[in-house]
Amino acid sequence: MKHLKSKISVIVSCFNQPNAMRLVLEGLLCQSNQEFELVVADDGSDPDSRELVEGFRKRAPFPVIWCTQRNQGFRKSAALNRGIRSSRGDYCLFLDGDCVPARDWIVRHMSALMSGIDFCVAGYVHLPFDETRDLSTERVRSGDLVQLASFRQRCTFAAQNIKQGLYIRLGAAGRPYLLGGNWAVRRAALERINGFDEGYANMGREDSDIRNRLVNAGYRARSLWNSNWVYHCDHRLDPRRNEPTHIRGPADRDYYQRRKRSVLCPRGLRFMAATRNVKRDRARREFQRPERASMLG
Repeated sequence: MKHLKSKISVIVSCFNQPNAMRLVLEGLLCQSNQEFELVVADDGSDPDSRELVEGFRKRAPFPVIWCTQRNQGFRKSAALNRGIRSSRGDYCLFLDGDCVPARDWIVRHMSALMSGIDFCVAGYVHLPFDETRDLSTERVRSGDLVQLASFRQRCTFAAQNIKQGLYIRLGAAGRPYLLGGNWAVRRAALERINGFDEGYANMGREDSDIRNRLVNAGYRARSLWNSNWVYHCDHRLDPRRNEPTHIRGPADRDYYQRRKRSVLCPRGLRFMAATRNVKRDRARREFQRPERASMLG
């Protein structure tokens, strides 16, 4: 296995989207900074997704880790926590399995984090289906992705960046705008707030929740909306990702509002470790019962 030369972990969430994932992996293979590990946090995909990642591992110049869980509906938060626990970097950069990064995506996020910022946020270029369908690994490899961002989109990102920067300076509630498929954070901050809240199973707002808790804990943010967008593939490229049992439902507004001023979440990174300890202790007790019963007899 290749040795980890850096302290950067790129964590990619996915579910049954091998066509888009192939483009994402190619984008990571073309990064100007190759000193990172890749962790694929899978939410119960069919075997072809793992086969794709295993094939990619053989030609990647960086470590590639696959971690998965059973398909029990939309449980992205649990998959991401599993990915974080499997990673070793001091900095965690997050992508969705349908968000293709440009060549300097890692460099730009790391430049912000290394300047003393705790987490940074950025946006998506939403590709229509015809552009998504025509996007090839060769085009990703050529570095030609930047042309997919129109002048109007660039202006929108510039305006969004000004707004998010102002919100950050003013300490506005519910800001900065964090999209789960393109952001980065110091590992120490993630561990301090106990990672993603696994209470957000089969519903949305898990991205807003982790943003709220980072801000509540006093961590500093920076907006990279004007410089570090990714290219979001149309979901129709991988129809299986849209299976009815795996579509994210509306958020539980009451649950979100109750958690809005929290720092820690009850079911996060440390929840799984505690669960494993309980199961281990239970197994030990069950293993010892027959022997105890025979002694009593």
